[in-house]
Parts: sequence; structure tokens; C-alpha cells
Amino acid sequence: MPEDVSVVAICPEAVATQSAPQLTSVAIPAQQMGRRAVELVIAKLEGRLKEEVRCLSRS
Repeated sequence: MPEDVSVVAICPEAVATQSAPQLTSVAIPAQQMGRRAVELVIAKLEGRLKEEVRCLSRS
């Protein structure tokens, strides 16, 4: 069945590789996303929100 189904996990790589069967993992920069979300809410409340597209990545 592995050739028929793929599973991708949104979790730390260590968790994905320790599971059985091993999973492909996607790391989400949750802290950066949360910080940016708060900044956007504050900007919206203050009437200074401008539309933008932002790409977050681990660095």
C-alpha cells in the first residue's frame, strides 16, 4: 500500500521520522506566523493596514 498512499505531517521532523511508518514532514514557522498575525491585527485596528503578501521561512 505505500505505493498507493502518501502521508504528510505538519510536525517537527524528529516526530515524523520516529513514527512508524516514517512520514514526510512540513515545518510551520508558528511563532513567526503568530507574531505577524498580531502585527496585522494591530495595524488593522489603527487604520494603517496595507495589503501585502509575505513568505515566512525558517532561517
